[in-house]
Amino acid sequence: MPKSTTAATTTVTSATVTAATTTVISATGTAST
Repeated sequence: MPKSTTAATTTVTSATVTAATTTVISATGTAST
């Protein structure tokens, strides 16, 4: 696997995890309020 592809995949995965975490925190915060 070329390094550029790996870097791109890592970036996308990172962004996806961050977005998912934000969504979960948002949902939890809304539910607990």
